[in-house]
Amino acid sequence: INSGANTQNPNIVINSVGLFKIQASCNASSNGNYTSSSIPISNIPVISVGQEIPNIVFNTNNFSNPFIYNTNAYTFSSSSPIASITNNNVQVLDYSIIDINDELSNTVATISKDGRTLTTNTVGTFRILVETANIGLDYGAGNNHSSIITIIPATPTITSSLTIPSSWVYGNTYNVPYPTTSNTDNPGPIISYSTDYPNIISISGTSISVTGVGNFNIKITIGATTNYNSPPPFIYSYTSIQATPVITFPQRIIKSAVYGSVYNFSPATITNNDPSQTITYSIINISPANTIVASFVYNKTPSVTILSSGTFQIQASCAASSNWFYQASSKLFPESPSYITITREVPIIVFNNANYNSQYIYQITPPYTLSSPLASITNNSVQTLTYSTVAVDSYATSTVATINSNGTSLTINSVGSFRICA
Repeated sequence: INSGANTQNPNIVINSVGLFKIQASCNASSNGNYTSSSIPISNIPVISVGQEIPNIVFNTNNFSNPFIYNTNAYTFSSSSPIASITNNNVQVLDYSIIDINDELSNTVATISKDGRTLTTNTVGTFRILVETANIGLDYGAGNNHSSIITIIPATPTITSSLTIPSSWVYGNTYNVPYPTTSNTDNPGPIISYSTDYPNIISISGTSISVTGVGNFNIKITIGATTNYNSPPPFIYSYTSIQATPVITFPQRIIKSAVYGSVYNFSPATITNNDPSQTITYSIINISPANTIVASFVYNKTPSVTILSSGTFQIQASCAASSNWFYQASSKLFPESPSYITITREVPIIVFNNANYNSQYIYQITPPYTLSSPLASITNNSVQTLTYSTVAVDSYATSTVATINSNGTSLTINSVGSFRICA
């Protein structure tokens, strides 16, 4: 008790459980006119001190309601506890979970004894029960429970990238496995694909077929499960491209062409194409430059007219399809660095046997007149022939006979044998 001569309103501090009385007394007066005095003990009432009941309150600002389902535990620090005792700092609290019927239950949630961690086990409702862990002479037992707390479903996320092709090509079908999610329920969620562009792609399960060319999206829908809701679709954007026709030359041997002839080659084939695409041929990479060594009479026929010596390549090509789903394509024959080489044509010379004799009678004059022509070039009309007489066993000039250069006059010089060279 805090007392003194001038204390009219004493403060009493309770130290322990028990009984006590308050004695009021005064000293003798300083002038000697009054004696000291006090209240007789028998007349003082007995005051009883009982155990203090702890006042337990929940710090609702330190935890959420509702909790979102989470496989990771929620944690609470000692400076921000779930509950506190407001009227003493001696007792500590024990935590447990009860259901709405006040029965102990860890079905929906689990809490550590010290209240530092709370684990959500499933979606549902529960309450937190708090009880004093220690009871002493001066402090009694106490408990309190929270209001009903709800655990609501979590919203899952996609935790893996889509396995997609490097290019979405028209006409192709791709298998795109469903991505993984943060939903840990068993069984897990039903995942599905859809699109806002059915004219570009068609979807069947994880099989995605490209049916058009342009921009499109893939929408991923994750179904709800016990502890996870169904979030808005995840949307991924892509662009599909034109398919490339494949042009093939079945001919593999590189041929030489002869001047003045027609060069025929095996026609190219085209696959992975639209019916509107057809092959046309052209002459490219010509050498010598700025010359016309060959040409097509009709650019869809595999036949080239050889016009002069040199080298060239044949290109087979197709334009883009009319529906724009297939791009233009081309193929060279032969492939670089090879070329078709045009060589000079060797003239074919044949003798016209009816225009000369195999035997002549020696005569000095006049010369024999020969019918024209003695010989002809069968494979071109550009070159002309000149004639001479040679020995039988070589191309040495003959002394037996002499023929003029145009082959119309034959002079016999002596008896013997000779040949006419054209």
